[in-house]
Amino acid sequence: MKYRVKNGSKSEFEVDDVKVVKAIEAGTRARESETRSQIAKAILLAAVLFLASAAAFGLSKNDFSALSSIWNAASPLVGVVLGYYFGKSAKG
Repeated sequence: MKYRVKNGSKSEFEVDDVKVVKAIEAGTRARESETRSQIAKAILLAAVLFLASAAAFGLSKNDFSALSSIWNAASPLVGVVLGYYFGKSAKG
């Protein structure tokens, strides 16, 4: 069986070997996984930075309404990220 593979340019070539195609697909999955991981780390880092800033602001003004507001906005994103990465191990 022949597979049509794009090599990143406008040219294409055909591959007969299934192992080569599986290796290419594995590389693609690895890059996608790394990208998802970087996005998740960025979301968590941003949430921590915003929460720490709001906590410092709350300590200086003795008013923690900003911290509460930021937590209400950030907690769903943090929950989704943590649920995605740690939900699988709890099921297994």
